[in-house]
Amino acid sequence: MPGLPLWLPYDLIADDGATSLRVQVKTFESPRREDRRVDPTYAWTLKRGRSADVTQRYHRDDIEVFALVALDVRKICFQRPGCPGYDVDTKVRLLPFVFTREDITENSLARCLAELA
Repeated sequence: MPGLPLWLPYDLIADDGATSLRVQVKTFESPRREDRRVDPTYAWTLKRGRSADVTQRYHRDDIEVFALVALDVRKICFQRPGCPGYDVDTKVRLLPFVFTREDITENSLARCLAELA
């Protein structure tokens, strides 16, 4: 389509008729130990690009929400860029217990929407 950039910094747009959100989806298969940490964690790298020489950070103006997907338990934790848990705005780690909450998907999305209001 003419006028659209070849690459966009988000994966999808969520629209409820009143609000549109640019969402970047990140997936992680299952918790694992990283960086000599005692407890296994889910760890998402919040950068664009697949190879080390072309990765770039996301900017606050690129997206409104990250959808952090834990594939093994099929749950999503929504987080805004720059939320607690971020390591220099390029990595977020969550302990597995976060995804044991039945309402993690709904509550985390509601929290993000409240922050954007």
